[in-house]
Amino acid sequence: MECAKGRYQNVTGKSECINCPEGQYQDLAGAKSCKTCGVCPGGKYRTQCHHEVAGTCIECPKGKY
Repeated sequence: MECAKGRYQNVTGKSECINCPEGQYQDLAGAKSCKTCGVCPGGKYRTQCHHEVAGTCIECPKGKY
């Protein structure tokens, strides 16, 4: 079975796919695991990293870090 983007299955013969958990994603179909979201450099934070989206690093609002 091939899982869709954002899902994975790491046990051969299983018929259900598992959603990537918060903080992880998978942008390729048929994966056996999820990828960990990267750490942003200082002064930036990552948005929307889940399922099939890696998110992006954006500037923190003024006065925040």
